[in-house]
Amino acid sequence: MKSKEHLKEKGIILIVTSFNQIYNFLSFFLTNKTLANKKIYLTIFSDHIPEELIHLFQQYLNKFSNVEILDMRRNFLSSKFKVLNKFFYYFFFLKKIIKIKKKISISYILVSGRMQIPVLSIMHFFRFAEIYLIEDGAGEYVPYSNEEKKNFFFLFIFLNIIFKKNKSRLRVLQLAKSKKDYFRILGQPYLDDKFYINNREAYKKFLTDNFNESLLFKPKCIIIGTLPSKNRDLNIIKDYYLQTIYKIKREYNFKSEDIIFFPHPRTNNFQFSELRKSLSIHSIIHPISSIIVENYLFQKNLEVVLGSLSSALYYSKTIFDKDYVFYLENRDLLKKDKKDLNFMKTFENVGIKSFFCKGVSGEHK
Repeated sequence: MKSKEHLKEKGIILIVTSFNQIYNFLSFFLTNKTLANKKIYLTIFSDHIPEELIHLFQQYLNKFSNVEILDMRRNFLSSKFKVLNKFFYYFFFLKKIIKIKKKISISYILVSGRMQIPVLSIMHFFRFAEIYLIEDGAGEYVPYSNEEKKNFFFLFIFLNIIFKKNKSRLRVLQLAKSKKDYFRILGQPYLDDKFYINNREAYKKFLTDNFNESLLFKPKCIIIGTLPSKNRDLNIIKDYYLQTIYKIKREYNFKSEDIIFFPHPRTNNFQFSELRKSLSIHSIIHPISSIIVENYLFQKNLEVVLGSLSSALYYSKTIFDKDYVFYLENRDLLKKDKKDLNFMKTFENVGIKSFFCKGVSGEHK
């Protein structure tokens, strides 16, 4: 006689914040045929992901499996008392998790981002599920600063205990050339090589097979936008990108139709509209959709990639082997604290240089 657990519907908990993380997940699970007949619980913790982007996530994933949004955001909390807020949130969280546990057998948990208490609780509640850690972004390749080590010392110890306890269930979907390139959550020293799954080729093949025919443009240059901050004047940002486009055209003799500007996926509607008004005369402005920068990186006609210190820029060099990759740096746009300097050093170590440094443009010609 089959157990109740065996008779339950099979499911996957997917905790992501970007399309690139979704592509990393899909490329592995479709290649290994482990997605069939499993419902995806797209779990959202971040309050900073726009509703439009969450809808796009769900819409795209629905092509491959049945999807349900598991909204775990805290934006519904209204009490002025922090203790009450925490009580209401964890009551709400546990109620949802228990409901899923009663009717769904969770086979896999995929996690990207901060290891919050609710995320660790999900790992604990579904103790028979395999746990896959996926890259949150380029930060995975940046060593911790001394200040971060000091501030998060006890958190590191706690995570170390949790991960060691669940070692047999942990896997890493690796996009790095070597596991030694990871310095943060993915760089667990006690995990053997067998727990690191090299997903680079499957990831590239997924992008080529699924987007080659649907890409509308064949750019020679891509500019990757940063996320506009509420505390930063949008006019300064627009002017900064205009200066960048002028320099690109002057240095490389590109036309407006050769250049695509990609706004950050979490750019809100107002910010996107303002950027489009200013930049659309001088370049193509790509709409926010399931098509992201990484979808264009396999194109052979793409010559130059530049932009914010993002994973897309890092992948341009380390996965897609583009020759001319630059990061954007400007006093009005970047506040150079120790974290920024660590990022810059990491990017420079793989051959990504500052676009506005004197003399870099001549290499292309």
